[in-house]
Amino acid sequence: MACMATRQFATMVVEPPSCLHDQTVSLRVHGLQPGEEITLEASMTDTRGVCFLSHAHYSSSDKKSPALLRKAMAWTGFSHQAFQKADDEGQVDVNTMKSLGGSYQGAFPMGLISSMLPALKEEKFTRFFKRDVENPNIVTLSVFMGHLSNDELVAENRSEPLSTAIHLRHYMAPGVQRIPVRYGKDTLIVLRDFSATTGTVRDGYKLCVGPHGSGGGPFPGVVDMFGSAGGLLEYRSAQLASRGIASLALAFFAYDDLPKTLNEFDISYFEEAVEFLLKHEKIVDGALDCYEAVDDPNNFPETIIPIERANANFLFLVSCDDRNWKSEMYADMAVERLKMAGKRNFKVHKYPGAGHLLEPPFSTFCQSSYHKLIGGSLLWGGTLRPHAEAQLHAWDAILEFFQKNLQNHTSFKGKL
Repeated sequence: MACMATRQFATMVVEPPSCLHDQTVSLRVHGLQPGEEITLEASMTDTRGVCFLSHAHYSSSDKKSPALLRKAMAWTGFSHQAFQKADDEGQVDVNTMKSLGGSYQGAFPMGLISSMLPALKEEKFTRFFKRDVENPNIVTLSVFMGHLSNDELVAENRSEPLSTAIHLRHYMAPGVQRIPVRYGKDTLIVLRDFSATTGTVRDGYKLCVGPHGSGGGPFPGVVDMFGSAGGLLEYRSAQLASRGIASLALAFFAYDDLPKTLNEFDISYFEEAVEFLLKHEKIVDGALDCYEAVDDPNNFPETIIPIERANANFLFLVSCDDRNWKSEMYADMAVERLKMAGKRNFKVHKYPGAGHLLEPPFSTFCQSSYHKLIGGSLLWGGTLRPHAEAQLHAWDAILEFFQKNLQNHTSFKGKL
């Protein structure tokens, strides 16, 4: 059933009203006057109370081409019949129609979700953070009369929307739980029924065990770490857990009693995390552990990891417009070491136009943000459309890679 809320004659419709965060939605507006110009707005608030907003301009007289219909079906998975009424007068269908301006232009079915940025200019260098993965992101979708600017939408005296709908985007599928666990020096969180792990080895592990219907395990297990953000971030592990991958979200600095700054690594700390996964009854034998280099390894030969000695398979997801790290160069160096050793145990996907922050699909696009380690803003790079498309492709590649290499089992689709 669609989620609908009506004001005056227009109705904003979002289908499904609630879904997992990596799933697409269909957005439509009914009951408009023929040729009426409208602004669609999406907004949500992160853990720190920062409001993120996007908007797009549409006209109910804009017609849909067969090419746009095919593209929309590719994004949303709806059948052609679902769009048969899209040409009726007085309707706007975001899945098949082009945005005339705003946060993006052209046909971009998930544009409103993917293009949200901090609403206020003084918060423009703020990255979206979600700490509480057990509760969904609440997206408010509104339709306004006329083509409004961002300044008009954030003004205190802005006009009332014609219609509003609430859309919930979940990181955790039903049945996924977070249960604190102590292992040696470390704390961990577990999710019932299938596994995704998050936390720190010395004090802050978290394990996610997934949705009902996924079976009792064992499950493929991975160690999930972010880069220089610090602290404990669980939203990617929760999403992996929702897709049947036991993921240990591992903090390694700026969390509890861990080092406050990113000066050096204690390899035994990461070995302990892998050891935990290997011993856990819910985990298939074998785990994947990966982390980012912190400098040009050619300048510090002693820091180069002999990747060619590993018997694991490797997946390289390379953002070619990364303005924070020389990601393409590092990936090419690693692949060259593997080739020189006669190894072919790797796969590479390169994404032109994608920036450093390659998140799960439909995450908010962040081109730059304030970073507490340097006390200023960092440029992450990337351009909205190619970055969003890269995130969608990379997520599918990650799930396929884990399911193929960590265990032989029938994969399933997590649902709400």
